[in-house]
Amino acid sequence: MIIREENESDIANITTVHNQAFNEPDEGEIVKNLRKNNNLIISLVAEADGKIVGHIAYSPIHNKSKENISPVSLKMAI
Repeated sequence: MIIREENESDIANITTVHNQAFNEPDEGEIVKNLRKNNNLIISLVAEADGKIVGHIAYSPIHNKSKENISPVSLKMAI
């Protein structure tokens, strides 16, 4: 497995990983919107055997009331 920065050709697979990890069709859209608005500070993929199996991203959250962290998306190999 390798961890690397995402590239343009990974976007569809990243969306799939998020949608499958959370079992929600809109989860991948959240990341797409963050990317579209240049709010992804860090966006890394986990690649195994040429397939995207995980994604982690960092984007700023503007909420002064508490600290926030978002989930990590992984596609489990069975």
